[in-house]
Amino acid sequence: MGYWESEYSPGLLASIERSLWRRYNDMVVDDFVTRRLGSPAGAVLKTDLFEEALGNDSLERAIPTVFLGIDLSRTILQAARRRSPGARLVRADVRRLPIAGAALDGVISTSTLDHFRDPGDLAHSLNELGRVLRPGGTLLLTLDNPLNPLLALRNALPHSFRLSIGVTPYYVGYTCGPARLERLLCEAGFEVRETAAILHFPRAVAALLGPALRLTGLDRFEGRILGALPRAEMLRRWPTRWFTGHYVAVVAVKSAGGRQAQGAGCGPSWV
Repeated sequence: MGYWESEYSPGLLASIERSLWRRYNDMVVDDFVTRRLGSPAGAVLKTDLFEEALGNDSLERAIPTVFLGIDLSRTILQAARRRSPGARLVRADVRRLPIAGAALDGVISTSTLDHFRDPGDLAHSLNELGRVLRPGGTLLLTLDNPLNPLLALRNALPHSFRLSIGVTPYYVGYTCGPARLERLLCEAGFEVRETAAILHFPRAVAALLGPALRLTGLDRFEGRILGALPRAEMLRRWPTRWFTGHYVAVVAVKSAGGRQAQGAGCGPSWV
């Protein structure tokens, strides 16, 4: 995972922080998480600190108890610590968490587990999250949606080429669709309560819109446009949602009985 140490720089983080897409992404994902998080009685873990490094501490502020954060990148971790000096943030790998079993009430994993080269790392990470969650604890998870044709095309491009043309500033790895994800979660001992497609405004359009507004001197309208972008989330109720949504978003609860038989308890929640 050495690429996490080399592909981030202060300039890159600053450019991502200012982007229209990043702010829209944070609005939609934060809304999905905070509406479903509730009021956990114990500690909640966030499995990466990318948003916190960019100055978005809304999830930390929404948690009434103990917020824990981990990240493998020293650059991201240092930036998050500067933004939130009082938070409990440590360097750790989500595949090998330095946390005792059944110690957490909740886990927030926003596009953390879709950066592995090996598909087995995704399944192993879900098992690890199941290990540290208490029975009844909640996992809120998002992954890149491979059913979105634009994401499928992007992921088919070589990583070096994506970097050279600025499509993604970081490594994009294996991900899976809603049916496969539900099976993996059940095998890891979770009961899936909700599966949705979110973030429906096209990323390519948002990525071009912000610079175009600044170039034409119309950036004073950026706030209004940003406020209108979440209206695209009405597409999550359409039959085409899996072709327009950027993320697969899941709410899952750690089952009291441990591991379930494959497919048990998941149901056709995403159909």
